[in-house]
Amino acid sequence: MRAMRVFGISTSNLTGEIPSALFTTWPKLIDFQLQNNSITGKIPPELAKARKLNILYIFGNNLTGSIPAELGELENQEQMDLSSNSLTRPIPTSIGNLKQLMRLALFFNGLTGDIPPEIGNMTALQILDVNTNHLEGELPATILALRNLQYLSVFDNNMSGTIPPDLGKGIALIVVMFTNNSFSGELPRNLCDGFALQILMANNNNFSGTLPPCLKNCTKLNRVLLGGGEPLHRRHLRFLRRAPQLGLLGRLREQADRPAVV
Repeated sequence: MRAMRVFGISTSNLTGEIPSALFTTWPKLIDFQLQNNSITGKIPPELAKARKLNILYIFGNNLTGSIPAELGELENQEQMDLSSNSLTRPIPTSIGNLKQLMRLALFFNGLTGDIPPEIGNMTALQILDVNTNHLEGELPATILALRNLQYLSVFDNNMSGTIPPDLGKGIALIVVMFTNNSFSGELPRNLCDGFALQILMANNNNFSGTLPPCLKNCTKLNRVLLGGGEPLHRRHLRFLRRAPQLGLLGRLREQADRPAVV
C-alpha cells in the first residue's frame, strides 16, 4: 500500500483514533480526508511525514489536544480544514511555513492565544477562517502581506485592538467578518478597495468613526451587520443608502442604536 495517494472515508460514523503509522506507510499520500466522523484522540504529529500531502480534511470529528507544530513541515499543503473539533491551545507559529496553503479553516474549536504573526508568510492564502474559538489579542499587522486574501472570518472570539489600517488595500476582499469581539477604532478605509465585497459583519464590537467610502461602490454587497457594541449613527445609514443594492436600508428607521441588517 505504499503507492496510496488518496484516502478518504467521510460521513461514515468512523470511530477510534487516527493511526500514526499510516503516514510512514504511505509516503506518496497527497489527499487525506476523514471529515464528519466520530474520530477521537489527538492529531498525530507523524502526519508531517506525508510530505507530499496537498489536502488535509479532518473536520467534524471529536479530536482534542493541540495542533501539532509538525504540521508546519507539510510544505505542499494547499487546503487544511481542522474545523469543528475540540482542539485547544494556541495556533502553532510553524503554520507560517505553509506558503502554498490557500485555505485554512480552524473554526469551531477551543483555540487560545493570538493569531501568530507568522501567518503573514502564507502568501498564497485566500481563505482564513478562525471563527468561534477563544483567540485573543489583535489582528496581526502581518496579515497585510496576504495579497491573495479573499475571505477573512474571525467572529466570535475575544480579540481586541484596532484593525490594521491598510487591510484590504489593493486586494479584493469578498467576505469580512469581525462580529462579537472587542475591536475598536475605525474600520479600515480601504477595506473594500477591490469593490468585490459581498459580506461585511462588524457588529458587537467597539468600532467608531465613519464607514469605508468604498462601500457605496461595492455592487455585489448583499449583507451588512453593524452596531451592537457601538451605536450606528444616522450618518452611516444615509451613507449606505447611496448603494442601490442595499435598498432595505432605505426602509430602516433612522435610529442611532439600531444595527443595519441586510
